[in-house]
Amino acid sequence: VDANGAVITHKVSGDIFPIRLRDIPHRHPTFTFSISSQQQRQIYLRIQTTSSVQVPLQLWHTNAFLWMSFKVQILNGLFYGAMLIMILYQLLLFFIMRDRITFYYILTLLSMANIIAFFQGYSFLYLYPDSPYMNEFFALFSGPFFVLFATLLTRKFLNLRSFSKTLDTLLLLNMLFDMLVTVLMIVFHHDVSYKYHHYFILSHCMIVLISAGYCLYKKYRPALYYLIAWATLLVAASVFTLSNLGFVPGYMSTNYVGVMVGCILQVVLISLALGERWNALKKENELAKERELKRGLEEKERLEIEVKLRTEEIVK
Repeated sequence: VDANGAVITHKVSGDIFPIRLRDIPHRHPTFTFSISSQQQRQIYLRIQTTSSVQVPLQLWHTNAFLWMSFKVQILNGLFYGAMLIMILYQLLLFFIMRDRITFYYILTLLSMANIIAFFQGYSFLYLYPDSPYMNEFFALFSGPFFVLFATLLTRKFLNLRSFSKTLDTLLLLNMLFDMLVTVLMIVFHHDVSYKYHHYFILSHCMIVLISAGYCLYKKYRPALYYLIAWATLLVAASVFTLSNLGFVPGYMSTNYVGVMVGCILQVVLISLALGERWNALKKENELAKERELKRGLEEKERLEIEVKLRTEEIVK
């Protein structure tokens, strides 16, 4: 508004409007305006939301904004490129080995990348720019899908039920309660808060961390990499979640560098854990073959001795 309070420009944006209605086709709502030299203007921002929201309001000159966007796009491109390469690599391994754990890992990677892409606005910008109603679908199901696939991966990878039925049950209950919250949100439509998704993701990471530590305590070597991998992601996810819940400064949830670094470290370490597991399986397979070969030789010697004895009996 101008100095007299008259409205000069009024604009509306957000994730319930198509991307094409934004002043700039950017992943975040942006508003363009001009203020001449020596002019004074008041700018009011009204925000309406059905879930937690962080508003890191910034004013930019056009060139500075474009340069900042360019640099951020390069960093994000490196992250999503690394995730895509790992997903394709694991998919190739799955087609070769037909290993169920690898399949669960692929789904977990996809769900992790999807959560970050959703919060950063890339899903909306590139996948469904003219269908803003899809934002609510992704908001409802992104978190529960991650908890679901990560639960399947953890239980199978750590063989958790054989080590601790209690931890295995806790992991399953956490997953089921998160799914229940999703159903309640669909039925009652916004009367149930999104914050419960954050709580269940946080508790999921903590249960996985404890489970991996317990399996390592029980001398299960692949759990070491799994433990370190989830520890890095737990720190990043905890800060992000606590920020969305309002317990730490809001800018922490809009800075995705920590979450992306945590994801990349987790990808590398779980890949090492899978390699350790495959090596262990390979050794077990080789030992099984050696034992089978040894049993075969022993059986052959026994049969030769028996044939010899029978032959002697026949000769007698």
